[in-house]
Amino acid sequence: GTICGSSDAIIQHCMRCDPMSHYTHTHRHNDVRDAIAKVVRSYGIPVTTEPRFYANCYETLSDQRPDITFHTNPKIATDVTIVSQDGDVGCAAHEAATVKKRIHTTAVATLGHLFVPFAMEVFGHRDKSCFDLVRAIMTSIPDHLHRQFVFDMHHGVSTALAAARATSLIS
Repeated sequence: GTICGSSDAIIQHCMRCDPMSHYTHTHRHNDVRDAIAKVVRSYGIPVTTEPRFYANCYETLSDQRPDITFHTNPKIATDVTIVSQDGDVGCAAHEAATVKKRIHTTAVATLGHLFVPFAMEVFGHRDKSCFDLVRAIMTSIPDHLHRQFVFDMHHGVSTALAAARATSLIS
């Protein structure tokens, strides 16, 4: 029901409107989540996606659970969030990270785990939280692999997000 007068408007609308494509925001989210898990696993760190062991740690059922737990010491949990830009670049991602911290930090801490959100915007802008997560995981990786790990994380996430945007438009 939205009239788009240009190619840019169509692309912008496609990234926000699930009915416009068979490839929804959930697919995009899961692709980025899986890319993060794949890179971290490739460095020998066990990962649990969609962990169920936080189920009794939340006050309400609507809060659900984080997306990934990295079995480092201490364990680190994250919730991947990909939002559309709203206003200035980075504002929506920052707000999303703040909301995720409020939802998950206390529940995850109940099990002695650390929560670090992973919030970014659909066209690639990463909130500071993304870099914080990479640094937190990096403490469990040998020093000589740090530069390669940072590269692999950013490459994996960027590639998954770009492929997801392209798939949304194509479908």
